[in-house]
Amino acid sequence: VSKVSGKELTMNQEIQLDTNAEAALADHRALFAPVVGVNPVWFSNPAIGDAFRPGVAKDPALAAVPEPSLDWAFGVACGSVHGEARVCALVFTQFSQLKAFYAKNPALHGTLVTCWHGAAAIWIRATGRLPNNFAADGVRWCLSGLIPVGCPKQPAQTFLSQAGEIKQVAFGGLVWSEEQEDEIATTFLEMEVGPPFRRQAGGRKVLNLEFWARYFTTTMRFSYDPDKDLLTWGDPQVGSPAQLGDAGNLREFTHLLQIAARSFGAEFPQGEIRLDRVRQILARIKLLTTQARISDGEVLAAFMTNQLVRTPGKDVTSREIRAAFVQFNQMVGQVACPETRFYRRLTNQIRNQLGIAQRHDIVRNGKKVRGYGGLSLKSVASVKTADVADVSDGAQNTAPEPVAKHVA
Repeated sequence: VSKVSGKELTMNQEIQLDTNAEAALADHRALFAPVVGVNPVWFSNPAIGDAFRPGVAKDPALAAVPEPSLDWAFGVACGSVHGEARVCALVFTQFSQLKAFYAKNPALHGTLVTCWHGAAAIWIRATGRLPNNFAADGVRWCLSGLIPVGCPKQPAQTFLSQAGEIKQVAFGGLVWSEEQEDEIATTFLEMEVGPPFRRQAGGRKVLNLEFWARYFTTTMRFSYDPDKDLLTWGDPQVGSPAQLGDAGNLREFTHLLQIAARSFGAEFPQGEIRLDRVRQILARIKLLTTQARISDGEVLAAFMTNQLVRTPGKDVTSREIRAAFVQFNQMVGQVACPETRFYRRLTNQIRNQLGIAQRHDIVRNGKKVRGYGGLSLKSVASVKTADVADVSDGAQNTAPEPVAKHVA
């Protein structure tokens, strides 16, 4: 079902109705009132889906309604707003699939069902987050487009499979098959980040990297440890979680793209299955699947914000900062990173954020040791877990930067 503008959806002015047709239209409108209107529509209107067009093969169980000989019919536009809901239709061209879907969704029981030659529509006022049009496993979900519901040559009851009000139904409460759920997830993903492929200015078709990164992270179970640069594959279909390394990751994602290419057929740009594209997708997946735990860098940033204070005339040694850092980690339920990594990051952070270089002449017990002038430590006992948790939003798309004025 195509999505078109409101101007294309209404062609009343082009279809002349005689007295009998006006009376028939009034009867059809009574079935849908007061939720949505019924209007004359041309079959040539692109908003009408193939399932409703004359001449299309039909299930005999749904073809009892006679096919009209006119080139127009009475139709309803999906997507109309009614209160907090939108008028939508679930369309079936196989009676067995309609019966099965209806049986497992009690929320649909008693709602209006219409039948057009070989295609049935279950009408609902859908609430919640709604996907755009999709078709999967025998059902067509119609959030937009036109659906024929009758014609002037037959009584309105002819096209009525089940009388009733158009019920309000939460989309999230409907029961779908696994294939339908996958299609719904993909449709929502396209709504958020765009289609799987994009056209460049010169007309070349390329992969939408954000789509494919999000697609793989929702169909597979990944987690990424930024400190160790390790991507873990946790798909239950392949057994225990596995870490494949850089070469293994590139190989597996190339294979996944090849599988996707087969399902898309000629639509998939084969030239996009190349190493640099796979690396770009992998980089995005790492950002999306970074483990929710706070990274070593974020703990250090929180430590500096909460524990290091500019104090003219004072100094602090690197060892003293390390001891306070270990205690800080214990207070917030973290494991302190190794010393070598800590000292390297500490030096860089203090120099970049505070403009203070490491010195080698801080005196302790008569000996010169490494440290920093103009700084002192607070008491670690005052630290709260929230002080660390607030540093990260869990996404870790960018490295955290402690605010200098909070440290000063």
